[in-house]
Amino acid sequence: MPTREYSREEIQKIWNKIKPKEEEGIYTEIRELRAAIDFTLLELGNLRDLVLNLLERVKALEEVEIGEEMNLLTMPREEAERKIKEYIDEHPGCRTGDIIYDLRLDPDLVLDILHDFEKKGRVRGKEIGYET
Repeated sequence: MPTREYSREEIQKIWNKIKPKEEEGIYTEIRELRAAIDFTLLELGNLRDLVLNLLERVKALEEVEIGEEMNLLTMPREEAERKIKEYIDEHPGCRTGDIIYDLRLDPDLVLDILHDFEKKGRVRGKEIGYET
């Protein structure tokens, strides 16, 4: 089959015949789909953060020795923040479970405080692998 080269004008004429018209709504649909995809990706990121937080909570609870009674201390959040900050300063590289166990603090409180510290750039969390 012989081939031929098309001029720019011919290519433009062909394109004008096949390209979708804006009034057909295709561009609007594409923009709406893109917005939906962006929203979905954002929600997936939020879901990932929630799952990682739950895994961290489970891991922290698993690190508490089975059968050992833990008498958790009750204290105001500000005092807990101060104690956790001091602990981290004295034990660089410590794990969440270490903080919970050594300070005898409620795991939910410790995780909330550490999450806030991370958001403020005061600490840097490190992802750890979980074996199944």
